[in-house]
Amino acid sequence: MKPSKEEFERWRAGPVTEWVMARLLMGVDDMKRQWVATSWEGGVADGARLMALRERASVYREVTTITFEELAALGAVHDGDDA
Repeated sequence: MKPSKEEFERWRAGPVTEWVMARLLMGVDDMKRQWVATSWEGGVADGARLMALRERASVYREVTTITFEELAALGAVHDGDDA
């Protein structure tokens, strides 16, 4: 099933979606705190761990900001052009 723009917008505005998106952004803050705790306070600065945390945070942020048009470009939604 590919949602229409109206379905996407309705989903995006829903209270559960808003809650999930807020939790994803809270997860980004948690990852930052983890990094500070292990590197600055713990004295262990693992570059691979930092890269993994940054990549995950980037995905979380992207999920919370993705637009219908960006999804349409990926073919993930019904943009009115496909049958």
